[in-house]
Amino acid sequence: MVKSDFNIHVRNAALFLFKRDNSISARDMAQELSKAYGEDAPTKTPCAIWLKRFRSGEWGIGKLDDEPRSGRPSEFDDGNFEL
Repeated sequence: MVKSDFNIHVRNAALFLFKRDNSISARDMAQELSKAYGEDAPTKTPCAIWLKRFRSGEWGIGKLDDEPRSGRPSEFDDGNFEL
């Protein structure tokens, strides 16, 4: 699985946890994801960021991608990167 596809997959799992219980904490979400994905699971901080976005209504189609970042674009081509 390509890394960006894996990230979207994990975010879908995070969204599932949020939809199941919208009062879930970032710590609890990180623990649940860790049970499924082990060391590849996101930590509490990324979960907190995603919960903030989910609670503000940003969870529809196309909303699970990373936000654009400022600065110089990466020259790394992750199109051929596989986990």
